[in-house]
Amino acid sequence: MNNTREETAESPAEPLSEVEDARPAEFQYEPSPFKALNIIILTLLAFGLYIAIGSFIAWDREGDEFGLEMKLKRFGWIVGCSLTFIAFMWLL
Repeated sequence: MNNTREETAESPAEPLSEVEDARPAEFQYEPSPFKALNIIILTLLAFGLYIAIGSFIAWDREGDEFGLEMKLKRFGWIVGCSLTFIAFMWLL
C-alpha cells in the first residue's frame, strides 16, 4: 500500500521557512503607501481649523469695515475653511 505524506500520521512535520498568517486576506495588515501623505493632510486639517477659527474670532473685533484688516480676516476664513474641507475630503 502506497501512503502519501498527508495520509501518514507518523510523518514528521516539515519546518516552515516563513511563518504563514492564518487570517483571511481581507484581515491581513498591509502598510499604507500614503502614510506620510496622510500625516501631511492631517497637519493641513489642523492648520486649516486653526486659521478658520482664529479668523472667525477676529471677525467680531472692532476694526475698519472695508479695509485691509477685514480683507485679511475674510481671506483667512476662506483659506482655513478650504484647507479643512480639502483635508477632510481626502481622509474620507
